[in-house]
Amino acid sequence: MFRVLLFIAFSATLLLAQSNEDCMMCHADPDLSGIIQDSIEISMFVEESRYQKSVHAGLNCIDCHQDLDGIEEYPHGDALEYVNCGNCHSDAQEEYGQSLHGLKFINRPDLAPKCSDCHGSHDILVSSDPQSRTYFQNLPSTCCGCHESRSKYIRGDYKQPCVSTEYLRGVHGKMVAEGMDFAPTCNTCHPAHNIRKRIDPQSTIYKLNIGNTCGQCHIDELTEYSESIHASALFHGVLESATCTDCHGEHKILHPDSALFVADHDACIDCHNNEELIEKYNLTKTVVSTYVDSYHGLSIRLGREDAATCGSCHDNHHIHPAEHPHSTIHESNLIATCSKCHKNVTESFAKSYTHEAMLIRGNPINFYISLIYIVLIVGVIGAMFGHNVIIFMKYIRKKKADERDYYVVRFKPAEVFQHGALMLSFTVLAVSGFALKFPDAWWVEIFSWMGINEWGRRIIHRVAAVVMVVFCFYHLYYILFTKRGRYLLKQIMFRFSDISEVMITMRYYLGLSRTKPEYEEFDYTEKAEYWSLVWGNIVMALTGVVLWFPAIFTSFAPSWIVRASELIHYYEAILATLAIIIFHLFFVIVHPEQYPMNLSWLTGKMSLKAAIHKHPLWIKRLLTEKTNLELLPEVIQANCKSLDDIERYLQFGNLYPDIEEGKVY
Repeated sequence: MFRVLLFIAFSATLLLAQSNEDCMMCHADPDLSGIIQDSIEISMFVEESRYQKSVHAGLNCIDCHQDLDGIEEYPHGDALEYVNCGNCHSDAQEEYGQSLHGLKFINRPDLAPKCSDCHGSHDILVSSDPQSRTYFQNLPSTCCGCHESRSKYIRGDYKQPCVSTEYLRGVHGKMVAEGMDFAPTCNTCHPAHNIRKRIDPQSTIYKLNIGNTCGQCHIDELTEYSESIHASALFHGVLESATCTDCHGEHKILHPDSALFVADHDACIDCHNNEELIEKYNLTKTVVSTYVDSYHGLSIRLGREDAATCGSCHDNHHIHPAEHPHSTIHESNLIATCSKCHKNVTESFAKSYTHEAMLIRGNPINFYISLIYIVLIVGVIGAMFGHNVIIFMKYIRKKKADERDYYVVRFKPAEVFQHGALMLSFTVLAVSGFALKFPDAWWVEIFSWMGINEWGRRIIHRVAAVVMVVFCFYHLYYILFTKRGRYLLKQIMFRFSDISEVMITMRYYLGLSRTKPEYEEFDYTEKAEYWSLVWGNIVMALTGVVLWFPAIFTSFAPSWIVRASELIHYYEAILATLAIIIFHLFFVIVHPEQYPMNLSWLTGKMSLKAAIHKHPLWIKRLLTEKTNLELLPEVIQANCKSLDDIERYLQFGNLYPDIEEGKVY
C-alpha cells in the first residue's frame, strides 16, 4: 500500500506521458491483482523479463492499452477496455470477425475467445519458438484449453467439442509429439483466424471442401479420390457420399495398417449396410452380407490383419463402379486385383469369389445345392432325432416301471404343482427379460416372428412376474400353515451335519475315501438350491417392483435406487439362470444316476431302490420313527422293518428267499 501511495505522489508531479517504467512501478508487484467482470479476481503482475523477450518488446504499454493514454490519476480504474489487437493486426481481425470464434459469441463478446487466449498476453512469442503457445507441438494444448478432453467445460450455454484425446491418439498427433514439424496440427485443417462452421461453404471442413483440406498433404490420395465414384456423387449433390473424414474420422485418425482400425472395412460397412441409404439411392443390398459371410470377411472378424478387406478389391480412394474400365473389379482387371494376394490367378478363379457369385442368383447350381442340402439336413437330422427320441422314451418308460410298484412319495401333488408353476414362470421371465437386454440375439427374433413387439414382451414379462410372486406367497402359506409344509420346512433347514456331509461327499468322489455318502430326505445341494431360490425370489421381486413403478419409489427414495435395482435385477437373473442350467439340471438330468431324467418333478414319485441308494437315512428314519409311513408302498409298510428288509424284498419278493412257500429247511 505504501508503494502505491508513493507512486501516486510521484506521478502527480509528472508533466510527460506515462512510460513502461511508470506502469511497472505497480505491475512489477507479483501480488498485484484486480477484479474483472465484477467478480473474477486475476493477477495484474507483468514479468518484465518475459515481456522483453516477446514479439512486442519494443512497444509501450499504452500502445495496446490505449484507453490508459493520458491517464494522470493512479491507480487507474479496474474497468478497462479489452485490448484491440486489430489496431495493428487488421487482416487477422477481419478474418477472425467472420470466423466461428467471432460470430458464435457475437451476442456474448465476454465469452468469445480473445487473441490472448491463444497467443498469450505479455509473453507472446513467434510461432517458431518452442516456448510459444502457437509452436506446432504446443498448439494442441493451446486449442485444448477450451476443447478439453472429455471435459465438462462449458462457457455459458456453449459446451466445447472434446478433441484432445482423439487427436493425440491419432496418427497426426503422434507425429507432432515425435517432433515432426510438417505434421498437421489444429490450424492446418482449421485456419487459425478463419475457423468457420462446417455448414459454411467457405469452411475448410465443409463437406465439399474436406478433400482439398486433406489434399494439402495427401496430394496423390486426393487425385485418386477426385476421380472416384464417391467424389463424383458428392459433387453432384449427394452429401451422404463418403469423403475423407467419413472413412478416416476427424481427429482420431489412425493409420490404415493399425491393428485397431481397418478403414476400408468398418467404414465401408457403416454406409453400405445403412438401410436408409440403400433404399434412398437404390444400392445393392447384399454387398455387406455376402462379404461378411465370405472367407475374407470371416477372417477379418477372427482378427487376421492381412485378410482382404473392401479396399483390397475395390481400392481405397480410386473407387469406380464395376462397369468402369478403370475399376479394379472390372472384368479386365480382376486377375490383377486378385493377384495382389493370390498366386497363379486364372480368369475363372477371379470370377469365383465375387459378391454375385456368393448369391444363389449368381449361379443356378447354388440354388439346387442349397435345396438338396436343406432337404438332406431336415431329413437326416430329423430321422436321427426321432431315432434317439425312441431310445430316450424307452428309458423313461423303464424308470416309470421301476417306480410303479415299489416307490416312495417324494412330492405330494400340491408340491409338484408349485414346482411346475415356478418352472414355467421362471422360464418365461428369463426369456422375456434377457430379450430386452440382448435385442440383437438370434433367439429374440422368435418374438418378432410371433408378432410380439416390445409392448407385448413387457406385458408377458410382468404377467409371469405376478404369477411367480403369487405362487411364492402360496408356497409361504403352504410351509407355514399346513402339516406337510411344516414337515418339509423342518427337513430342508440347514444343519451342522451338512458340513460333514459336504466333506464326505467330496472325499468320496475325489477318490480319497471309500465311504459312500448317505443323505437324509434332502441333501446339502438340494438345501442350497432351495434357500438360494428363496433369496433370489425376494431380491428379484423387490427390484422388479422398483423398476415397474420407478416414479412412486423415487418420490420418497433417492434417484440412484432405480439404476441400482436395474443392475441387481440383471445380475441376479444371470446368477439364477446359470445356477439352474449348470447346477440344478445336472442333478435332474445329466447326473449318471438320474439319466435320462429324474421324474419326481412330474410324478412326485421316486424309485424305492433309488431312494435307498441315495437317501438311506431318510428311509431309515421313516421306518424307525414310524411317521409318514404312508409315503411307502403298503406292502413295504406291512413286511419291512429295516433297510435290509426292504432290499431283500425288492430283490427276492419276500424277506426269506431260502424258505419256499409252505416248506421250511
